[in-house]
Amino acid sequence: MVRDRADAALRERDQQRISDGEWQVVLGLTWMADSEFSPLEGTEEGLAETAADVVDRVLEWRSLPRREIPAVRPAAPPWWSAESEARLCRYEKVRENVLGTFGLMDGGQPHFLKITEVASFVSAIAAGEQERGDGLVLHVPTELTPLDDEGRDYFLEAEAALVWRGSSRTELRDGRFLREPTVAERACEQRLARLAEVSQAIADRIGCRPAEAVAYLLCDYHPRVPWVQTSYSHEHDGYVIVVRDGRVTPDDVAQAYRYRRDVLGLRTRAPQAGPLAVVRHIDAAKKRADFSWPAAYASFCEKYGKRYTTLKSFQNTYSRKKKELTGK
Repeated sequence: MVRDRADAALRERDQQRISDGEWQVVLGLTWMADSEFSPLEGTEEGLAETAADVVDRVLEWRSLPRREIPAVRPAAPPWWSAESEARLCRYEKVRENVLGTFGLMDGGQPHFLKITEVASFVSAIAAGEQERGDGLVLHVPTELTPLDDEGRDYFLEAEAALVWRGSSRTELRDGRFLREPTVAERACEQRLARLAEVSQAIADRIGCRPAEAVAYLLCDYHPRVPWVQTSYSHEHDGYVIVVRDGRVTPDDVAQAYRYRRDVLGLRTRAPQAGPLAVVRHIDAAKKRADFSWPAAYASFCEKYGKRYTTLKSFQNTYSRKKKELTGK
């Protein structure tokens, strides 16, 4: 969905559609790959903003003197395919428990959903749950988008939904200190919140996206398990590399780091009136005593054109990009 919207916007500017190589780099960006999406980004407005950000990045790359854009991610070692499958097998019992919780086990046999059925399945369950207690973000897989004309590689599209635990963990105390919930207390929590929590735990453990973990649990989708995971950490102000197997060689790690460094290095360049320009514009405007959002929005549109159609989308872009830059 995002790629189609970005391609349409590029055509309006008499630009070629996004190439497979460029799209691979887009998927490697922190704000895409890490899937730290707010519920807004499952809306039409959120999708439009994400597509507009992608267009900004692609146009920026194309304007650089040197187009050092990697065509594909570094290939995993030949033994990693079997190893990643073995790691997924560790969660088969967890998956059976989740399927049983949602009534998707029949006589001991799993009844998996199609990926396109998950959104309506989740909506139907959410309609019967109470909006109280702790709120969690559930990353709901929606469809598979082909990344090449041959259909050999796909990207799992997803949208974020806010789900509710039904109770608050902050109320669980042992004297002055918080404690872990008991088995009985966990059993009383609402099902979608438990799905959000389990899928996030699996994603954190094996390095896949949370939506891929949900698809694994409900659809028998096999997520990509990264053999080397490299990301930029605002907390550490540097790159963090996770090597998931001792057989990975230093050369493999260096190749993965070099690819990630190139991708993240492109992110530091100023886009053309994109999210970074919004942050710089607002941060400068906030230094004035008479700052107001409507006035700042109007001055931005006057300088760059009406890149953001509403004040709300302008504010959301600032908040999202500011969080990406500061980690707060």
